[in-house]
Amino acid sequence: MLSLGSNHLTGIIPTSITGLAELTLLNLAGNNLTGSIPPTISLLNKLSVIDLSYNLLSGPIPEALSALPNLSSINLGNNQLTGPFPSSLANHASVTFIGLQSNHLSGSLPASLSSLPSLVYLLLATNNITGSIPDTIGTLSLLSNLDLGYNQLSGPLPSTVANLSRLRTLRLGANHLVGSLPANLQQMASLEYMHLAQNNISGSIPAAIANLTALSFLGMGGNQLTGRIPSTISHLTTLALLDLSYNHLTGPIPDSIGALSSLTSLNLRNNNLTGSIPSSLGTLANATLIDLSSNQLEGSIPNSITGLISLVYLAVNHNNLTGSVPADMGRLTTLSQLDLSYSMLQGSLPASLGNLTLLTDLQVDGTGLQCARGGWCELEQQSASAFCQRCALFCTKCFVRAADVCASFQHNPCGSGACVSLPNGTYTCTCPLGSVLGNNGTIAPTCVPCPACFNATSPPPANALPSRAPPSEAPPSEAPPSEAPPSGAPPPAPPFGAPPSKAPPSSAPPSSAPPDNEPSANPPSEQAGGGATAAAPSPPQAPTGRSGTKMVGFGISFFAVLLLHALAL
Repeated sequence: MLSLGSNHLTGIIPTSITGLAELTLLNLAGNNLTGSIPPTISLLNKLSVIDLSYNLLSGPIPEALSALPNLSSINLGNNQLTGPFPSSLANHASVTFIGLQSNHLSGSLPASLSSLPSLVYLLLATNNITGSIPDTIGTLSLLSNLDLGYNQLSGPLPSTVANLSRLRTLRLGANHLVGSLPANLQQMASLEYMHLAQNNISGSIPAAIANLTALSFLGMGGNQLTGRIPSTISHLTTLALLDLSYNHLTGPIPDSIGALSSLTSLNLRNNNLTGSIPSSLGTLANATLIDLSSNQLEGSIPNSITGLISLVYLAVNHNNLTGSVPADMGRLTTLSQLDLSYSMLQGSLPASLGNLTLLTDLQVDGTGLQCARGGWCELEQQSASAFCQRCALFCTKCFVRAADVCASFQHNPCGSGACVSLPNGTYTCTCPLGSVLGNNGTIAPTCVPCPACFNATSPPPANALPSRAPPSEAPPSEAPPSEAPPSGAPPPAPPFGAPPSKAPPSSAPPSSAPPDNEPSANPPSEQAGGGATAAAPSPPQAPTGRSGTKMVGFGISFFAVLLLHALAL
C-alpha cells in the first residue's frame, strides 16, 4: 500500500510509479498534485483501490484503467478532470465504488453501466453530464448511493429507479428532469434520503410515498408539482426535513402533518395552499424551522405554535392571515427570525416579544400590527441595524412607557441614547446610529459604540447589509454535500461551494441543508488508507499508522517522496 493522502505534495504523478508492481492501494488524496493521470498506471495489475481525489489533476480519465483486473474502488472526485465518463469502467464486474464528483466531465451516461453488478456507490454530482438517465440503471441491484445532482441531465426520471430496493440515498437535484414521479416508489423501502429539488418534475405527489418509512430527508422544492399534499405523508415518522417549496401545490396543509414527530424543518413556501394553519403544527416538538410564506392561507396564527420551544425560524408572511399575534409568542425563546409581513394581522405586538433575546429579525411590514397604546417599539432602530451588522438588532421588543422611572434619574443613564422605562420598574435605552446597548464597564445598561463595526455614519458596503431573508431552498445553502470518499480523502467541500441555485433567488429559509445523520458513503471495506470525515471543510488531517506516511511542510515533490518510499521497500 502507498498512502500519502492529506499532505502538501505538489507536481505530477511520475510514470515511474509503475515500478511499484506489488501495489494494491494507492492513496494520494488531499494534495496539490497537477497534470494528468498517467496511463501507465494500468501496469499496476494488482491495484485494487485508487484514491486521487481532492487534487488539481486535469485531462481525461485514461481508458487504460480498464486494464486493471482487480480494481474495486476508484475515487477521482474533486479534481479538474474533463472528457466523458469512461465507458471502459463498465468492464469491471467487481467495482463497488465510483467517485467522479466535482469535476468537469461531459457527455452522457453510458448504458453499459448495467455491466457493473457489484456497484454500491455511483457519485457523479457537480459535472456537466448531459442526456438522460439510462433505464438500465435499474439493474444495479446492489446500489446504495446514487448521486447525479448538479449536472445537465434531462428527460424523465426512469421508472426503473424504483427497482433499486437497496438504495439509501438518491440525489438527482439541480438538473432538468421532467415528467412525474414513478408510481412504484413504494418499492424503494430502504430509501433514507431523496433530493429531487430544482428540476421540472410535474404531476402530483403519489400517495405511495407514504411507504418510504425510512425517509429522513425529502427535498422536492423548485419543481412543477401540483395537487394536494397527501395526508398519508404522516406515515413518514422518521422524516427530519420536508421541503416542497416553490411548486404549485393546492388545497390545505393536512392536519396529519403534526404526526411527523421527528420533523425539524418544514418548508412549504411559495405554493398555492389554502385553508388555515393546522393547530397540529404545535405538536412538532423538534421543529427549528417552519416556512409557510407566500401561499393563500387564511385564519389566525394558532396559539399552539407558541409551544414549539426549539423554533428558530418562523415565516407566515404573504398570506391572508387575520387576527392578532398570539400573546404567548414570547415563549419561543430560541426564535431568531419571525416574519409576519404582508398579511391582514391586526392589533398590538405582544409585550412578551421582549423575552426573545435571540430575535434578530422581526418583519411586520404591510400589516396592521403596532405597539400597545403609549408604547414604543425598537422598529425605530431598524435603520441603525443596517449600518451595524454585528452589533444592533432589528425590532425585537415592544414596551409600554412608564416615564416616571426614567425621570427619576438625575442624569440620563443611557448616555447618547434615550431612556425608556419598562413596566417592571426598570429601563432600557434606545441607542442612536453606530451604538448598541451594553454596559460600558458598569452594571447599568447604556449606549456604547458598536464593537468591530465600520463607521456607522457612512453608507455601508453592499455586502455589509444584513439579509432579512435566509438563503434559498436549494444550493448554495441547500446543496447536498458530496459523498465522503472511501479512503484517506479530505472531507467534502462545504455546501456553499455548490453550483448556483436554479430555484427562485428570493428569500427562502435555511431549511434544506442535509441533516447530520445522512447516510455516509464510506464503504467499510475501503478504509485501509485512512478514514474520511464528512464534517467541516477544514484542511484534512493526514492519515497515520503503518498504512500511511505522514509528510510535513509545503511543496514537497511527489517524485522525491516516491523515491524514498521505493528505497524503503
